[in-house]
Amino acid sequence: MRLSGLYASGDDNPYDNHEGGFDAIFENPQFAGADTSYFIRQSIPFVGGGRGVFLNGRNGILMDLRSSKEEGQSNFNNPGTILAGAGADFDVLPELRLSSSVNHLWFADTTIVQALRQQGNISQDMGWDVSGAITWRPFETQNIVLRASGAVLVPGAGFNDLFTTNTHDSEYYSVLLNAVLAF
Repeated sequence: MRLSGLYASGDDNPYDNHEGGFDAIFENPQFAGADTSYFIRQSIPFVGGGRGVFLNGRNGILMDLRSSKEEGQSNFNNPGTILAGAGADFDVLPELRLSSSVNHLWFADTTIVQALRQQGNISQDMGWDVSGAITWRPFETQNIVLRASGAVLVPGAGFNDLFTTNTHDSEYYSVLLNAVLAF
């Protein structure tokens, strides 16, 4: 069993020449479900249809409104992140592990996203991220590791305020399959 908690400050005034948000260069967190989590694994586009600015970066847990982790600079003018979660790993057999994780995400402060979107009253609730993974090591070694995972993001009011669609998608899904072969 594990519990996860994160608070990364957000900037509360985009016009005061003082940036109070928290940012990191390369996060790649081994935390809160890691790469099985929808929010950590997928970049959520904020503007530009996935080519401009992202709400979060791929393999990142912070809502930092950057275009890229590789190019550009840190952005301390961001909404910040609050996360609370729980998870568990179950060793069913020596070669088979099941992992699960449930996280709830919020904006620390929505002032920045309200100013960027020129839209008032954006809720802080980003939603629920539920994920699970199966890891199989057929020879009980690290030479061959096969992993399948799936994640669902159930949007909260803040996500829907920013990303309403005509199809009224109620959930967003992510599936990951990978194999590690080492000889």
